[in-house]
Amino acid sequence: MTDVANVVNTTNTDVVGPVGPTTRASRLLPLPLSSVRLIPTGWWGQWQARNRLTTLPYGISALESAGNLDNFRRILGDSDAPYRGFVFNDTDVYKTLEAIAWSLTDQPDPILDGYIDAVAQLLSAVQADDGYLNSCVQGTPNAARYTRLAESHELYCAGHLFQAAVADFRVTGKRRLLDIAIRFADHLVAEFGSGRRDDYDGHPEIETALVELYRVCADQAYLYLAKQFIDTRGRRIFVGEARGAAYFQDELPVRDATSMVGHAVRALYLEAGVVDVAVETGDAELLRTSLTRWKDMVGNKLYITGGVGSRHKSEGFGDPYELPPDRAYCETCAAIASIHWNWRLLLATGDSRFADLLERTVYNGFAASTGTDGTSFFYSNPLQVREQHEASDEEESGRRLPWYACACCPPNVMRLVAAMQHYIASTDQQGGVQLHQYTDADLELRTAAGNVKLSMRTRYPWAGTVEIQVTDSTIAPWALSLRLPAWAGDQRLTLNGQDIGCDAADGYVRIERAWAASDTLVLDLEMPTQITSPDPRVDACRGCVAIERGPLVYCIEAADNEGIDLAAVALDTAQHLPLTTIDGWPQAQAIRLAGAIRTYPHDQHTLYRPAARGEVMETQVQLTAIPYYLWANRASGPMRVWLPSRQ
Repeated sequence: MTDVANVVNTTNTDVVGPVGPTTRASRLLPLPLSSVRLIPTGWWGQWQARNRLTTLPYGISALESAGNLDNFRRILGDSDAPYRGFVFNDTDVYKTLEAIAWSLTDQPDPILDGYIDAVAQLLSAVQADDGYLNSCVQGTPNAARYTRLAESHELYCAGHLFQAAVADFRVTGKRRLLDIAIRFADHLVAEFGSGRRDDYDGHPEIETALVELYRVCADQAYLYLAKQFIDTRGRRIFVGEARGAAYFQDELPVRDATSMVGHAVRALYLEAGVVDVAVETGDAELLRTSLTRWKDMVGNKLYITGGVGSRHKSEGFGDPYELPPDRAYCETCAAIASIHWNWRLLLATGDSRFADLLERTVYNGFAASTGTDGTSFFYSNPLQVREQHEASDEEESGRRLPWYACACCPPNVMRLVAAMQHYIASTDQQGGVQLHQYTDADLELRTAAGNVKLSMRTRYPWAGTVEIQVTDSTIAPWALSLRLPAWAGDQRLTLNGQDIGCDAADGYVRIERAWAASDTLVLDLEMPTQITSPDPRVDACRGCVAIERGPLVYCIEAADNEGIDLAAVALDTAQHLPLTTIDGWPQAQAIRLAGAIRTYPHDQHTLYRPAARGEVMETQVQLTAIPYYLWANRASGPMRVWLPSRQ
């Protein structure tokens, strides 16, 4: 068990971010969170500033309105309200606490810090003497612990508490949440550890959280318990559940599974934990199994936006190539979990494929989740919404909503955006720096050998020119590596105005030299507008095309195409695609498209007709496409990503 008194924050100056590998098995290491500052002039920095100033206060207020904190207060007799929400509602509190903690990294705020204090005191008062903490179970008379692990989410809730505690401790050095987390983790070790029990939670998440708690506390019992949950999963203990074992990733042992199945968020959180355990234990075989499933997802089950999950009933993966745009579930939490997984794979391997998918997901499947007002959200992220769309529930409404009965997504968005600088850059065992994502940012790397400071400025994702200036360097020599995105056309790299070529290995161009202050690199990435075709086995999109430019996927929506039946449009693929502006978003770029409205000359109300009578009438129209992530910000209405091709 962890000796709480011996856990000391040694990173007050260099704040470790959400993922902090401790072994040499990780090829790359994240830069300290405090070493990367996002500038609000950049795309990432703008979102982070809006998250801090608007979304976080809004989310804190929503926790009160939805009763999340009253669920704890009622156990102490401080509220007479009934339990409200789902069994996992505690996690909304924990994710919000984590978001607040990361936001304090470079901007101390006594009000937000005081909020963590108050909630920590509440949690400490509710926590049972043996460390157990769960407002649903503790607040329900005669409820037994760990008897409904398929659905109770008890360990899932614990995992989010641990991650909040890690964030708070790493940023502030305070143990107000960490002490609670350690008591709970020690309880779990006593209950489940060393094979005392061979079951596990129906919703993975505890695995990655236990590893991060181990990284803070150096208590191997936490790492071993995470490994136990992974190694025992797949014993089909949930086979009798109505949703079946595959929904819970319980059909096969993790090391034997080769495809992504079941509930998407659960599957992806599990993969994040698998990579964490593999890295900390040096288990190359376990890491290979995760890579195998990544290839299955990317090759068979990934939407063009980076979203995953094609089945509403299971919120999960479908069959290979089962990717209907109008029935895409693409839960926001799944996009977040995919970012977690890809970042860990990138650190473990140094392979740019994972940075490429992380970028695609951030700018499309994840960015669409949150309105530009910072207070409206999507739960699911379809790629097509029809006229007169009728939703079976709020999650598929096709409208941005202010909050959800199942509000797992908004706080999850808040915690990721609060730490977005974590995903920009890394270092390696030799002291080099790798830039994975491009946005306005200042970076600093402090080592025993000296310091490195960089300034990065760019109009990305609207333009492909990235300027990196070395503002200080006392290490000589060291290597700077720049990712060359898979979508990029021609590439040019200059150093102090001289062309130095773009020879890449593993998707990165590496420049090693004795850097001097004022050395300036300029990376020019051609950003062509691209017409993209799907694999013909994606039946729902066969004969259609999508529009991409740089890292952005585009869509057409009713707000820009008034009076046009979007269900009847077809796109001319042999055309120039000029850029234009979007009212209200001066930095954003729309694309003008030439298309046609297709109608049948006869029998307008007949859905089916002999092929010989399939002649179609076409009326030429001009269409405007906008970045997918911006849709439904002005008004709800029809939208589509995939457009039938006229060719």
